[in-house]
Amino acid sequence: MRRCLIVMCLLGITYGLHAQQKEPVSWQYTVKHLGGRKAELHLTALLEKGWHLYSQHQPEGAIATPTRIEFSKNPILALGGPVKEIGRLEKYTVRELNVVHHQYEGTVDFVQSITLKTKAKTVIKGTVRYQVCTDEMCMPEELAAFAVEIPATVK
Repeated sequence: MRRCLIVMCLLGITYGLHAQQKEPVSWQYTVKHLGGRKAELHLTALLEKGWHLYSQHQPEGAIATPTRIEFSKNPILALGGPVKEIGRLEKYTVRELNVVHHQYEGTVDFVQSITLKTKAKTVIKGTVRYQVCTDEMCMPEELAAFAVEIPATVK
């Protein structure tokens, strides 16, 4: 009984410390209407100072975990090409390993072009799988789910 109580206390302390950790990245999800039935979905990562997020596109030999964005199927939407990245791309060299990583600090905007097939309100859903690091450490890979409403009337 005493061992069980000690284990429960240690688990509680560990959980409490983890819960107090501030996330180094926050996400904003917005839709920008382009006219007609065209729009853009913006998935914007806001990074704390000193943290970086890896690009979707890494050079050959890189060991960084690239950001991956996946969209759920939606019969009302057509995705227009690959997701674009808007931000200041940094090419960081890890000298000890002789590898280059592509990364962003501060803010990066992932933009997906969308075409509405009909005039109906819908929701675009998906996930962003990413990893954030500093020069000294990396957080475990995270998965952020999103669901963004697209109104029937495109303004």
